[in-house]
Amino acid sequence: MAVTVEEVRALALALPRTYEALVRDRVKFRVGRIVYVALSPDETVMGFSYPKEERAALVASQPEKFAMPALRDERFNWVRVRLSAIDAEELREIVTEAWRMVVPARVATEHLRATPAPAPRQAPTTGTPPVEAPTTGSPVVEAPVTEPSVVEAPATEPPVVEAPVTGSPVIEAPFTEPSVVEAPVTEPSVVEAPVTGPSVVEAPVTGSPPVEALATEPPVVEAPAFADLRAAAEVFNGFTGVDRSWLALRERTHPGLDPARVDHRDALLRWLNSWGCRIRYPRAGEPAPFDTGLAGWWAAWSDTLPRGTLAGLDDAAVAAFGRAYGDLVTLPVTTGRLVRSLGPTAAAKALYALRPEAIMAWDAAIAERLHGTRDAAAFTRHLALGRDWARAVLAETGATEAALPGLVGRPDVPLSKILDEFLYVHLSMRSSAP
Repeated sequence: MAVTVEEVRALALALPRTYEALVRDRVKFRVGRIVYVALSPDETVMGFSYPKEERAALVASQPEKFAMPALRDERFNWVRVRLSAIDAEELREIVTEAWRMVVPARVATEHLRATPAPAPRQAPTTGTPPVEAPTTGSPVVEAPVTEPSVVEAPATEPPVVEAPVTGSPVIEAPFTEPSVVEAPVTEPSVVEAPVTGPSVVEAPVTGSPPVEALATEPPVVEAPAFADLRAAAEVFNGFTGVDRSWLALRERTHPGLDPARVDHRDALLRWLNSWGCRIRYPRAGEPAPFDTGLAGWWAAWSDTLPRGTLAGLDDAAVAAFGRAYGDLVTLPVTTGRLVRSLGPTAAAKALYALRPEAIMAWDAAIAERLHGTRDAAAFTRHLALGRDWARAVLAETGATEAALPGLVGRPDVPLSKILDEFLYVHLSMRSSAP
């Protein structure tokens, strides 16, 4: 893990139109006057251009890696990462996508076509930012160092994720205060537990283990009461734009996500990546294993995937979801000699996107703390646990499953998500604390 300033410099200076500047003892990399990467004075934290509409989800997906920008920089397309928490491949993606936000589409396209795609890896890292770099909302006025200044149209590839970027990249130095956040973020500068639970594409899970009995050991955390859910909801409601990407996905796939449709599969992919799943977008002419694999998985499961709400699931439906998860988790998302699978967190998030009323998703911290593993049997136990919790809190309040989210102050998400948020506050956020 961990990368050095020299690695940052080598990557940035290899990108067209980039030059290095030293401003108040801070190393910055620019295109014209626009800063797209900058280092803290002690060179442990790197700020980089990133769509501000999506950064809350990125920070939530891996708070031990990413942090929100300083308060004065929140109006910019900007976020920060700790260099000790990422590897060379993550650094390459971060720097390249930050650069793509500030150069014209023609420049980015020509460079990427001339650059061989990196080989897929067997062991993916977690919590890296989405690969896409929406740029349609931030016109870039170029002032290249090596050629006359021109005003060019903003980059338009790849397509914009749910919401276009409406701000502009950082033009001045983003790190202008000595108080750079360097320790892992431990207060609500993180946003939401990826429903997806960020959430990342994790190590491949091979095969679909048989679903075990629904009985389980006593949970790590006590079953939540209504007051506990309301407290977790208050935490999430304190995060800016916490539901923006989810609401955008719902709008794009109304009246419901249908993986038989190409545009819906693309919307799901981009939503997963907005929550840190880091599934590589294929370049023109390359195979698209996520797209084709998801279409095949849906052809097998579309007629039998259960419906209903979490509290209303019977044992047969819970077990069916476990089997569907077991098949989905092994879905290849790369091609070549080393093949990566979708992984446990992204599979849980994808099922949530398909059946939001029924699926209590998880992330790595939640799965490991509650169940010790992330296979199909554990996911089955996880849904059974969520079902029991949902029934208990509904019995406590006398509310319906549709009404309870409004009672806790989270009307835009179902009870299954509110339970996931409770677990995120009590397990994921604490596991990322120093």
